[in-house]
Amino acid sequence: MIDPVRREVKLNEEIVPLTALEFDLLHFLAAHPGRVWRRAELIQEVWDYEYVGDQRVVDVHIGQIRKKIEIDTSQPALIQTVRGVGYKFESPAVVS
Repeated sequence: MIDPVRREVKLNEEIVPLTALEFDLLHFLAAHPGRVWRRAELIQEVWDYEYVGDQRVVDVHIGQIRKKIEIDTSQPALIQTVRGVGYKFESPAVVS
């Protein structure tokens, strides 16, 4: 669960400790489920300034987020890599 007002992410009722940038990136991706975002688009949308440098900085942040929210980081279910393009967020299946 992502609470944008409190800027908190909970997984199994436990608060996930995210940096401000990790929260912003996760919240942005989750707000657009299924859409594939290129690294340059994510930098433009999430970073609050004109970022000059290696776009792989996105990969580093995605990796940090995955370590905190994915059950198996080798098979990520929530933040998926689209090879040669970028990343997308897939909403978890709701089990009733």
